[in-house]
Amino acid sequence: MSQRPWCVRCNKAQVACICQLITTINNQYKLLILQHPSEANKAVGSARILSLSLTNSELICSETLPLTYLEAAPTYLLYPSTEPVVSARSGQFGSNSQFILLDGSWKKAFRLLQLNPALQQLPKVGIEVKQPSQYRIRKSTKSQGVSSVEAGFYLMSQLEGSESKFTSLLSAFDAMIDFQLQQMPPSVRRERYK
Repeated sequence: MSQRPWCVRCNKAQVACICQLITTINNQYKLLILQHPSEANKAVGSARILSLSLTNSELICSETLPLTYLEAAPTYLLYPSTEPVVSARSGQFGSNSQFILLDGSWKKAFRLLQLNPALQQLPKVGIEVKQPSQYRIRKSTKSQGVSSVEAGFYLMSQLEGSESKFTSLLSAFDAMIDFQLQQMPPSVRRERYK
């Protein structure tokens, strides 16, 4: 049995490689993406778009985050909370602040949070989600649920006060989703993804 060629940069099958969709963005604030290991090889995973596009980002594929990451700079967690959150638009963040985004389904993101007690203690940052998720292949049960790349887009654009600077993130995401939909049999696509 032959193995499909794989892109080592974007970690997707060569036929689904997203590297040509990536636009480099020099973002001010560091974004740490803690990715649940089960998400690493998903064809429709969106965290890789963030890590390849944002020059000031790091993708950590693990269930636990080494505490040394939290000692490096003031750190905030992007995660829904019933506790008070600091708005990404607040302008209260120092230039060396960093932000953690949990990548995985809601269940997996919650697991990451539970396995990392230090993350639970971090101040939460909130984003304003302006439209329903465009993640046409995966559906969220949460009304404000968005993909990792959409969450990263809202976070970075609201922190820096510029949506236009980060729109290439959403363009790459849309192109990736369009490609995946085109790979499906037309009957499945019509039935499930109208």
